[in-house]
Order: sequence, then C-alpha cells, then structure tokens
Amino acid sequence: MARGAGKPARRTVLFGGIAATAAVVAPRLSAGSAEAGPVREVPPGSWTVSDDTGLRLEFPSVPRRIIAYATVASTLHDYGVDVAGVYGGVLAQGRKLDRATLGSLDRAAVLGSAWGQLNVERAGALKPDLVLDSLQYGLSQLDPGVGAQVRKFCPVASFESYAAELPDSLRRFGDLAASLGASGVAAQRAEYLRARAALRAAARQAPWVLFVSIDPDGIRIARTGWPLLREYLALGVPVVLPPGGKYALKLSWENSLRYPADVLMVDARSTSLQPEDVAGHPFWQRQKAVQAGRVYSWQPEPPLSYRAAANQLTGLTRALAG
Repeated sequence: MARGAGKPARRTVLFGGIAATAAVVAPRLSAGSAEAGPVREVPPGSWTVSDDTGLRLEFPSVPRRIIAYATVASTLHDYGVDVAGVYGGVLAQGRKLDRATLGSLDRAAVLGSAWGQLNVERAGALKPDLVLDSLQYGLSQLDPGVGAQVRKFCPVASFESYAAELPDSLRRFGDLAASLGASGVAAQRAEYLRARAALRAAARQAPWVLFVSIDPDGIRIARTGWPLLREYLALGVPVVLPPGGKYALKLSWENSLRYPADVLMVDARSTSLQPEDVAGHPFWQRQKAVQAGRVYSWQPEPPLSYRAAANQLTGLTRALAG
C-alpha cells in the first residue's frame, strides 16, 4: 500500500495565434460515415501549435476540420469544439458507442474503433486540416504505418496524455480548446478546483480504496500509470497500490482477496466487466467492499476537460462518503 507517486517529466506544449469565434460542426457519429458536414467560417489569422514530439506546426488560419483520438475529441467536445472524425476505442460490444470513453460526443465520423486503427481512405475524404493524437508514454495511438499514410495528406500533432500530470494535461487541453474557439474554459476550471478541494477534504478521513478492472478470470488492480490515480494520491486519497507493473497487477479470482479495501472503484470502460456481470461469483461476493455495498465506477481514461475531471473527482468524493 502506498500514498504517493512520482511526477514524470513533460514537455511544454504551446498554443498560439487567434481564437476562433465558432466551433467546428461535424457529422453525427456513425460507424461507417465519413461525409464532410457543414463547417462554420472562422476569422482569418495565423495559428501555431507545438506538440510533445518537438514538432511545430503553423497554419494560415485556425484549423476547421479536425480528426482526433477519442479522448482528445471528447475533451474538445466538452468545450464546444466538435471534430469531423474520431478514432480509438470508441465502440463497445454490439458496436454501440462506448460512452465511458466518448462522454457526450455525438458528432463525428468513426474512423477507427481499436488501438492504432484509422481508415485512411475515409479520413482523407474528410479533407482534414489537422489530426490531434494522444501519446501514451511517448507511444502514438496511431499504428506507425497508418500514421505515415495520414501525414502524407494531413499534419499530425501529438500530445502526451499519460506521463503528464493531470493538472498539466487539463491546462494544456484547455488552452488548445480556447485557441480553437472554445469559451467557458475558465468556468470549467473553477468547477474542477472546487471538486479538487472537496476531494482533498474528504481524503483526510477516507477509507482505503482499490481501483480495479474486472476480467472473466480475475481482476486487475490499477497502479500509477494512470494519471487520474496519481491525482488521487496527490490529494491524499488512501489508495491500495500493489507492487509491480505500470498500469495494473493482474490477479486470478483465487488471489483477488490479497488486497482488501473498504471501497472498490470499478473501471467503467467496455474493456472491463461490470459488477452486475460477476455478481454471482463467489470470490467477488467475498470482497470486503462488495459485502459492505461500497462499489462504484471510475474511468481510467476520461476526457481531459476540466468538467470531465471534476466529475471524476466528485464521483470519488461521494464514494468515500458512502
């Protein structure tokens, strides 16, 4: 068990130029559509961005047609800036949209539904100005071969979303959204700061918390590879942390009782089973938090908007209060 985590280094990401006065308008989410919907005009003027790979891009005006990785797209949507296309783990079982990842995003063409995938032909048909990618400890969410094809017709800006601490990522994506024409970033930041203060206060007398994903053959206990978990630790939440691994320690059902906790937070993504899926499992029923009825959900990879972060922090504050 531990209460702290180190702070990985991060590059500085800069956004410059003018801010657009209107958000991008894109087609509704659909698994096969790549039609280019109407786009509002934005004022002329230069726009620049420097990403976490050392790349600096300059545009004669604010990019109007954007393709983005799922969490980046949902982050921009939270600020009122919609994208033309989205890729990443956006589909759950039955090819339904995975709301745990997409949030309220409902206007974009789905160009890929698993890691590294992006339909290059459909992406090109959207005539994008810019692709916004997320880095996972330096690793692009685009397969290298796919990324090389995309760069032939559209620049790609990549931002570190995992090694960076959560407050840094929130500030960076807030600045990005503002530079693309968003308003209300300051109001959302105030929500986040209030939620942060409330969680810090609740953590002073909080019970031990275990963050897990559920597999058919056992559970995965989350570790500090997830920025949100590092944020919780920084605020003083008593998190049960097992040794080994960056993201998680995998345990069989037989060994799943080795790390007892008063509160269980279950991964809300479609890659994890949910409590109702394992309600009858004998080892699940023996979990201390399950017996106490203190099982809640969390999203390891939430949109990086201030409001989405505030919602995650508020959810944990309520869980700690029982």
